[in-house]
Amino acid sequence: MEDSTIKPENVKNIIALFLYEALGTAILVFTWNFDGHFMAFGVMLAATLCGAITGGHFNPAVSLAVLIANFKFKDNLKGFIILVMAQLIGALFGILMFFTVAHDIKVDEFKERTDLIHNLYPTGRYSEYEAYNTEGQVFWIEFLGTFLLCFIVLNLKNEDTEPTPDGGLKCLTVGFTLLGSIYITAPVSGACLNPALGFA
Repeated sequence: MEDSTIKPENVKNIIALFLYEALGTAILVFTWNFDGHFMAFGVMLAATLCGAITGGHFNPAVSLAVLIANFKFKDNLKGFIILVMAQLIGALFGILMFFTVAHDIKVDEFKERTDLIHNLYPTGRYSEYEAYNTEGQVFWIEFLGTFLLCFIVLNLKNEDTEPTPDGGLKCLTVGFTLLGSIYITAPVSGACLNPALGFA
């Protein structure tokens, strides 16, 4: 994609893009499974480690938003496909890492130790709202939360709208935006906000 430092022009670059994006997505999914709050810090860590190489999307919705915003579909389509495939495989690897680490934790005990949701519907401390949440409400809150995240990322990637060129501050901004989106969407939908996470 246009905002990554490596272009998918040869096999070596394609492998680098794929591995870095998969690693970043795996970190994000791994942290989300411990607690949804940690996903915000996971995305900051992933963006710091891998963002300079791939653009730090780690989310097919963000990759699609960047593809659309660049208005260069033909030029960026190959990079988009590579990133989305890496995100889906990275998400599966993140789930595998989580179950490797937490395989001996009983599901009921784990749910008692966490505040947020590890399914795509409200549970835990938000369970009293479950009866009021329809599929339409879940869809719209996920759509709005994901839109907010993509909108912030696009503003940070655009030279005309970025508030600062500092990459560290951009990572923090995305992380805190994600954290805010989690708090807003968790009571209704479980705060997925990432199609790769839903896929895994």
